[in-house]
Amino acid sequence: MSFDEIQIIVPVYNEADNILNTLGELREKVKTAYTILIIYDFDGDNTLPVVRGHIAEHGCTNIRLIRNKYSGGVLNAIKTGLRSVLTG
Repeated sequence: MSFDEIQIIVPVYNEADNILNTLGELREKVKTAYTILIIYDFDGDNTLPVVRGHIAEHGCTNIRLIRNKYSGGVLNAIKTGLRSVLTG
């Protein structure tokens, strides 16, 4: 298996106050091609409108919002992210 870029899995739970800082730090410090997989548990997560606004404002094509496929929680979010990386 070959990857042209790294995949960064970011589990979130109501991180509206922190996510823009996280995205900015990644943009500033990661010097290789990357995609950010933001894994959320529920549609009402306050992180989602902030990320959607950021994507629209900056035309980001390297950020994906993915709903947690399992019962919630950080471990299941990581599992969802890994499964997404492996299955495309």
